[in-house]
Amino acid sequence: MFEPTAKLLELNNKSALNIFHEDFAKYLDDCDPLKEFRNEYYIPKNSDIPLADFIKLINPEEPCVYLCGHSLGLQPKTTKKYIDDELQKWATKGVLGHAHVEDKPWLTIDETVNGLSAQIVGKITLILKMFFYYVILYCLWTPLQYTTLIQTPL
Repeated sequence: MFEPTAKLLELNNKSALNIFHEDFAKYLDDCDPLKEFRNEYYIPKNSDIPLADFIKLINPEEPCVYLCGHSLGLQPKTTKKYIDDELQKWATKGVLGHAHVEDKPWLTIDETVNGLSAQIVGKITLILKMFFYYVILYCLWTPLQYTTLIQTPL
């Protein structure tokens, strides 16, 4: 039997809930060891999503179900702080932010993220890091309504 199916059936037997009922889905949410990470992200309300034709079928004040796989995903709540820190460094240090700061000098940022990105993407970090830096900078300095990113294989 397919492993995820076997796991679902095992959890279903433990819960004594109907596998096709909403209560079972809520039980699975309660069992999720990563459920606390949900609080680390901003989740738009249903009413915040433009062009939602089905708005009358859902509660507009509930968080939306976010299933967009080709996006940056939901915004972590820490993002604004990290970006503001770098913008403040730029504002107060100017070009010296490249090397003459104590916290995350831009000149050696690759040394900081190299090990972290290697754990995520493997041994092709140099190519991917440069691509990620380009995309991040491009998105920061280009109005998003005019931004088109094309995913290409490496």
